[in-house]
Amino acid sequence: MNHSGSVLRSILAALALSLVPLVTESGIAQDANSFQAGVPPLELLFELDLEVEGTIEPYVEAKEKLDRSFSMSRDLVAQGEGRLAGPWLEGTFRWSLLGRKHPEQPFARVHFTGWLETEDGAEMFLRATGYAHDHEAAISPTTVFSITGGFEVELEPEYEWLNGIVVLIDGRLDSEVQAFQYRAWALNEVVQRQAPTE
Repeated sequence: MNHSGSVLRSILAALALSLVPLVTESGIAQDANSFQAGVPPLELLFELDLEVEGTIEPYVEAKEKLDRSFSMSRDLVAQGEGRLAGPWLEGTFRWSLLGRKHPEQPFARVHFTGWLETEDGAEMFLRATGYAHDHEAAISPTTVFSITGGFEVELEPEYEWLNGIVVLIDGRLDSEVQAFQYRAWALNEVVQRQAPTE
C-alpha cells in the first residue's frame, strides 16, 4: 500500500514536471517576463526653465490627510515666468505652483498650471497634478516633483494633437538661482502616432 502510494506520487511529480515546458510555451511564463521587461519607452517632450517671482512660500497645511481641494488664494507656493523648449514646442511660459501638505505625510500634493505662448504665436494651457516628495514643510533643493497632466488646446489647429497626450513631468528646485527645472515626457508610441509629420 505504501509502495503503490509512493509510485503514484512519483508518477504525478513526473507528470507535473513534464507540463512545465507546455506552460512556458503557452505564453504564461513568457507574459510574466515580457511584463517585467516591457517598460514602455518614453520620449522627452519638452524642458521647462522657470524663474520664480518673489519668494517660495511654505505649503499650506492640510486639515485632513486626503485633502482634495486647492485654492489659488490660499495655496500659492510659487509663480513666475520661464521658457519651454522641445522638438515640437518652444515659447514663453507663465506658471504657478500650488501646494498643500499634511504634516504626517512625506509628500505634498501640488497643482502646476501654466500658459504657453509659442514662438509662432499659438497659445495653450498646461495643467498637471501630483506630488512633491519631501518631508519638509516647504520646497527644498532635495524636493522631487512627480506630476502628470496635459495640454488644453483650443483654436490652434496645428497644436490640437497635444490634447490627446498624457504628460509625465519630473522636476527639481535650483536653489542657487531660485528657479524650477522640469522635464516632460510622453509615451513614444503616442507621440509618434499623434505628432505632425514633416
